[in-house]
Amino acid sequence: MVIRKGGNGQAEIVQQKGYYPFGMEISQFSTGTGTNRHWYNGKELQDDLNLYWYDYGARFYDPELGRWHSVDPLAEKYDSYSPYHFSGNNPILFIDDNGMDWYSYTDGDGNEHYKYQDGSDEIEGYTNIGASVSFQLGEDYYYNAFQNYGVTSLDGPIDVQQKILGSASLQDKLLSKGSDFSAQGQKQIMTALIHKGQTDFLKNSAALSGEVLNQTGTGVTLVGYGAALVGAEPVAAGLIGLGNGMSLVGGGIQSAVDFSNGDYTNAAIGVGTNLVGFGIGKKINSAARLSANDKTILRAGAELKLKLLQWLGVKANEKKK
Repeated sequence: MVIRKGGNGQAEIVQQKGYYPFGMEISQFSTGTGTNRHWYNGKELQDDLNLYWYDYGARFYDPELGRWHSVDPLAEKYDSYSPYHFSGNNPILFIDDNGMDWYSYTDGDGNEHYKYQDGSDEIEGYTNIGASVSFQLGEDYYYNAFQNYGVTSLDGPIDVQQKILGSASLQDKLLSKGSDFSAQGQKQIMTALIHKGQTDFLKNSAALSGEVLNQTGTGVTLVGYGAALVGAEPVAAGLIGLGNGMSLVGGGIQSAVDFSNGDYTNAAIGVGTNLVGFGIGKKINSAARLSANDKTILRAGAELKLKLLQWLGVKANEKKK
């Protein structure tokens, strides 16, 4: 969006652009004209030969395909993706930037030479190696940097970007007014913090939704169990089926969140409990001499007891940690 001061002293919109996630323009949300050509992600649109590609410095990006037209120079670091992928195939949470400011070359004697510049212009004889670098200065002595902020370490190389993202005091220092930290580095750190906030929000929302579904499902199953005990079989079957379905979905969400957070024990407890419950339910259903109401009571009772065991297992794991 481009805004300027109008004749009446009020701000007026000169140019506004709307985009689909991968950068194609939404014409209905785009208004105005102007000379500004830095649009999606602040990158300049190149319309030579009617290609309409964005210049990201290191490569050109095609928003119609959602792909680059050349191989990622750092593709070996992301071997699970296509070398032409854009933003990890998730432009809602991630952003591709040039951010490739460290360069190196190896001389005839095999010695590595490193150079930093603020920008991604080519340097003759050097290879662009990215925004981060770590190299050994001596035995067990390393220099590590993200953009133009560097630190030394004695216990092997470290990821300086992650160090900054994990330290509020470093963020205050490097993102403050008057900081010598490069503008590109500040932009990348702020973008990463925003994305981390979004990811944490989504994870926490999923965890809360999973917990609520699981607990509500258990409550509905308990009501259905009571209905089965007094012989209200049709009502009981419906309530227990609904409760089990809610618990299954909620438990699945909780297990997925646990896995994403690296809590494999709780995730395994959740998945294991569901699998055991499925096996018990199958055996109960196959019992020929049991009435339909007896099967409903047994399934609900087994489900509730397994939920209790799951809860005890999770609490024991949390206490152990």
